[in-house]
Amino acid sequence: RTLENKMLKQTDMEMLINCNNIKSVEEFLIEKGYGSSNDYKKNIYDILKDEMIKIYNEIKFAVPRNSKIEMFLYPNDFHNLKTILKAVFSNTQWESVILEPYNVDPKLIFDAISTNQYNLLPEFIRQSAINAYEVLAKTQDGQLIEVMLDKDLFIILKDKAKEFNNKFLIDLLEIDIMIINMKIALRAAKNKQNYSFLKSAFIPCESINVSKLLDAAMNSYSEVINVIEQSGFKEAANAASESMISFEKWCDNKKIEELRSIKNNSFGISPVIAFLIGKKNEIMCIRLIISGINSGIKKDLIRERLRDLYV
Repeated sequence: RTLENKMLKQTDMEMLINCNNIKSVEEFLIEKGYGSSNDYKKNIYDILKDEMIKIYNEIKFAVPRNSKIEMFLYPNDFHNLKTILKAVFSNTQWESVILEPYNVDPKLIFDAISTNQYNLLPEFIRQSAINAYEVLAKTQDGQLIEVMLDKDLFIILKDKAKEFNNKFLIDLLEIDIMIINMKIALRAAKNKQNYSFLKSAFIPCESINVSKLLDAAMNSYSEVINVIEQSGFKEAANAASESMISFEKWCDNKKIEELRSIKNNSFGISPVIAFLIGKKNEIMCIRLIISGINSGIKKDLIRERLRDLYV
């Protein structure tokens, strides 16, 4: 609750939007408790990265050892695996695009892939790394690897949520999976994806019929919107009709809405989960503002794109 009270509010986001340059954003964030006094020597992206590491360490210290909160870093581990796989095959640098915090040292991932010593990797990511390497070696298809690893990630997360026996977490992951399936269908309808590729991309889901999404995606964007609306997500359908940017905003706000449902619960792991994801959303909003300032986007347009906050 102490950390939650320090989270940025909508008025803070408005002040960030009104900053004239990135230096002003850095100064404002440090005044609000981001990073430390030494962070005046760092760039804005380092400050944001360090803030997330600091928050995760605070949570790790606060919760019981058997809370298994490491699963909330699995998305970063899988992102890093994707990045390093592509870098190995293209012989490019990967260090600058690694996400932190993480469970698996990226150097360990690199060593495992480079030397085919997958036993170096922890069990939760090992088989995914083996499969992805083999497919990338045969197909050189980076997009296929993205799909494979995203699917593996959410299947693993869903299994972990069931181990938790936590309804809030299970429901939250179901929303994530539903949103991913909607995005896959909408993008595929625009880009005319191959049927077999598209079929392999969908993640098993209870909230929306993936077979209907698949059929609709092979026909037209408007048919995908119809399936989304008929599945009970009229606001999502309206947002997708407007633009993909509007739809992305609906997706993020839908998740925040679910997080707020547990905000007043003071017991168990659920409010900790909600806070952690809410903090990631806060940092995403800051990144959106930074991107807008760097690109010279009008302030009103930045406001339109800004997501709801957890607090």
